[in-house]
Amino acid sequence: MEQIAPKLASAAKILGSLLIIAAAVNLKINLWGNSGISLEEYATIFSSVLMFIIAYFASKKRQVVKLTDNLSLEEQGFSI
Repeated sequence: MEQIAPKLASAAKILGSLLIIAAAVNLKINLWGNSGISLEEYATIFSSVLMFIIAYFASKKRQVVKLTDNLSLEEQGFSI
């Protein structure tokens, strides 16, 4: 079993974590806009939750389909 999209899952986890950190820093230091919790923090937290949801679905396991043991046309021709 393999992950559906391991690179996307890793990128979404990193980006989600960075967005949470950015929201916390903005709440404490107030780098952008109004002081206190405002629309900016809500949007950043919503975006980070969305990234974690994407990471969850991208890291789900998928079943790898095995190839059949049937002979190709070329191999069938040589076996005659």
